[in-house]
Amino acid sequence: AALSTARTAVDTARAAQDRGLPETERTVAEERRRARVVSSRARFLDPDAGRPNDGPRPTPAIPTTPVIPIIPVSSTTPVSATTSVSPATPVSATVPATPAGRTAPVRPATPLRPAHQDETDELLLFAPPAGAPLATSTGPAP
Repeated sequence: AALSTARTAVDTARAAQDRGLPETERTVAEERRRARVVSSRARFLDPDAGRPNDGPRPTPAIPTTPVIPIIPVSSTTPVSATTSVSPATPVSATVPATPAGRTAPVRPATPLRPAHQDETDELLLFAPPAGAPLATSTGPAP
């Protein structure tokens, strides 16, 4: 119902617009309007219509997820008991001067661990001794 009301309103507006034109110009204006409607519908249905044929459009590349290599870890790899772990850096607390009545946060003077240290040092600390079976159950020990 709303669509037919809208079409009637458009037709009434066009008729009022065309009243002042002679018959031939009215027909030409109506033909142009129809051609515009047809071309806009055709463009909607086929976006490539009316364009020069310069070959097929390239299909957009489908983004692929990067492949992360999985490195197999053998359960029989011996874990060295003599793995060297760097000693902990001593932490010395310094209290900077602050205005009276306020306390300053205590910050370590040196970093707790050098930034270049590898995490594997810590992982090796918790590895089972060589020859011990690896725990596979998440429940309590029998």
